[in-house]
Amino acid sequence: MSTIINGSSPSITFSDSTTQASAGLTAASPTITSGVLTFPDATTQASGSGVAKAWAQWNGTTTSGAVTIRKSYNVSSITAVATGEFTVNFTNAMADANYASVGSCSSDNAPSQAVMIMDFSGSTNSVVAPTTSAIRVFTSVIGAGKAVVYASLAIFD
Repeated sequence: MSTIINGSSPSITFSDSTTQASAGLTAASPTITSGVLTFPDATTQASGSGVAKAWAQWNGTTTSGAVTIRKSYNVSSITAVATGEFTVNFTNAMADANYASVGSCSSDNAPSQAVMIMDFSGSTNSVVAPTTSAIRVFTSVIGAGKAVVYASLAIFD
């Protein structure tokens, strides 16, 4: 039996439950009912494997204090420590501090190269260990010494 999500092109088809499982869709993952893909609620997402436990997209031009968060999940606040340096605070703590973090950033200058470094303080040039309640990130436009405009971070635990 095939399951077609949304029944239109492009579609995702699973030929059987084994194929569905091999695609990483477990009990804590999104469910498929009558051809409709339903993503987990916040409780399922918080306890499920293979899904982001926290994510945020923010304006990286703030140099101190509270940062404007454009969109987020499980992020209570972001504080600018210095130009390009941020502490991202989680609403609900991670199970431990051994989570994976993935980030990206970009500036409004083209062409430019922007980088995001997790667990690092640019102002003190040192490692800042992640905790269950927060992570420190450092962003920079290479060679320009200015803040990024768009910063994004996802946490997987």
